[in-house]
Amino acid sequence: MYTFRLTPRTYRFVIAILFILTLASLSIPMKQEYDARKAEILEKTKVALATTVQNQTSHLKAFDFNTTDRAYQDQVFSKLFTQIQSLDFVRIKVWNPDYVVVWSDLKETIGQQFTDNHEVEEALEGEIELEIAVEKSEHVTERQFSSFAEVYVPVRTQDGSVIGVLEVYSSAASLEKELRMLQIQILLISLLGSVLVSLIAAFLLRKYVR
Repeated sequence: MYTFRLTPRTYRFVIAILFILTLASLSIPMKQEYDARKAEILEKTKVALATTVQNQTSHLKAFDFNTTDRAYQDQVFSKLFTQIQSLDFVRIKVWNPDYVVVWSDLKETIGQQFTDNHEVEEALEGEIELEIAVEKSEHVTERQFSSFAEVYVPVRTQDGSVIGVLEVYSSAASLEKELRMLQIQILLISLLGSVLVSLIAAFLLRKYVR
């Protein structure tokens, strides 16, 4: 009667292949889990930052964004920036509905127009947008920051109309750390799952090694 047997070399090969296959099979659901949890983290961050900004903008009017009186805008928005900056925001840009930067703490950007800014477009339509340090033409002056989160917050009147957009910059260090920890956690779960399956298989197949 034939008895199934494995050589030690074949035994090790089977266990190694099983480990690789298990790890590969876990990669798709683990990637889906990572993407879902990453989206939750980004949404939570976006809402928290936007709420902080919106709490400081209820007094703004359409005139503040559309006037050509730069001295008046400097008075209004420099005061706003002082209030926001005390809440750990490091930079601000104020956009009017024509995609023009009407005020910024970085003076050289004032008066520039960036019609290709998708995030401003979405914010003018009422959406809150979050972006992590993706370089575009207006980012040339932001290169002194190693990492930052940009939040585009629509400014609304009492009737809900969007009259402008505040683009604020906040350090992304804590956010990136949280995402790295999530990556490590997902990777460890995948590796431990693969190791566990391999150990069980090794235990069950060991009796067939000659």
